[in-house]
Amino acid sequence: MAKTDVAALDHHKTRAWTDWWIQNLSDERLNQMKTIWKYKLEVIDKQTISIPTFGEILCVMVQDDKPCIWVSVNPQNDFEQRTFIIKGTGHNIIEYNIKYIGSFLLMSGTFVGHLFEEKIQ
Repeated sequence: MAKTDVAALDHHKTRAWTDWWIQNLSDERLNQMKTIWKYKLEVIDKQTISIPTFGEILCVMVQDDKPCIWVSVNPQNDFEQRTFIIKGTGHNIIEYNIKYIGSFLLMSGTFVGHLFEEKIQ
């Protein structure tokens, strides 16, 4: 059997097993499944993004010259509005109830952005 035939057979077996596994999961287990979603950010002081509840921010990085966050989410959850704040180095931060997420570089490193999440009181 050629290598491509073996790879196709393995893919078919894996796909069949995955389909069976998903079909036989209980609703409880299915509701616990998570995936990672990417959200592109605008470089503005404050923005609100709709994210499934209990989404966990994993990191902030730049992709295609845009800051992005990667969030571990359960797509079965309802959505909530979450507010993010971007401040450049040396800019005033007047928000008090915020959590630092991470920093990123734009414009060949001439702009350093710092991402915060506004926490609900």
